[in-house]
Amino acid sequence: MQAREWLVNWFFYRLDLEDLTDKALRDQVEERMNTAILQFRTPTGRQKIAQSFITIPEAVDALEIWNNLIEARNDINHAGMRPDPNDPDSLISVIQKQVRRIEQLPVPERA
Repeated sequence: MQAREWLVNWFFYRLDLEDLTDKALRDQVEERMNTAILQFRTPTGRQKIAQSFITIPEAVDALEIWNNLIEARNDINHAGMRPDPNDPDSLISVIQKQVRRIEQLPVPERA
């Protein structure tokens, strides 16, 4: 799913990381993103995420998109094998909505 990879690239850029092809570094960024997603489930999760990504004001929004894309990707890749999977029309709607949200994420120019 290209939107998912784009978000990893966006976090790379916003964290001032350079080599998008560095697999180990990509894994670290994805792990940091996935760890942050787990914080959404806690009462102070959004605040912790904002502090964890203090240099990225839009991090909470981007991670919400990330979370929604993960769920959609998993429904597609695993044929909806979970208690409450999205139906195909809902998946299309979710993905389209997340792509529109991605288009709203700022990409500031680097100095």
